Amino acid sequence: AWSEPRPFDPVVNSLPMHWQFSIDRAGNVYTSADNIFCARLENGKYLAPERLPAPINEVHTEKDKYGAGEIGPFISPDGDYLIFSKLQAGMRLFISFRKNDGTWTEPRDLSEKLQTEGNDSMAKVSPDGKYIFFQSDRRGSGASRGLYWVDARIIDSLKPKD
Repeated sequence: AWSEPRPFDPVVNSLPMHWQFSIDRAGNVYTSADNIFCARLENGKYLAPERLPAPINEVHTEKDKYGAGEIGPFISPDGDYLIFSKLQAGMRLFISFRKNDGTWTEPRDLSEKLQTEGNDSMAKVSPDGKYIFFQSDRRGSGASRGLYWVDARIIDSLKPKD
């Protein structure tokens, strides 16, 4: 039987809203509220969510508030890449890879590889790592935001060559 829903850790829920969340194998929670945040799990307790630095999040002015931002994170199980949506004259999917020093690479436009002219968002990688699922309003979807999938090998094609 299902249990009753319970609120998640109050430290993680301290952000005013959560568009989507993703959890890596270490238990770190990535979420978004116009920017992407990470609440790290250390010694069994969550630390306050921290806004990821550039190049993941950009600085936005108050007038940009509803027309720009980074949302919808998906962190890989190992935490070695992050897929997210950027709102900037539409919505596009981007991917960034974690470097050995813990910083992130410059985000690459994943929507370009998806060959879309529409708005793409809310990407997830299947548990076996073979497919990327995402929403798109591209023509012919039959819905205002249809669901699509692609082979996840495109992730490797965007990974920086060391």
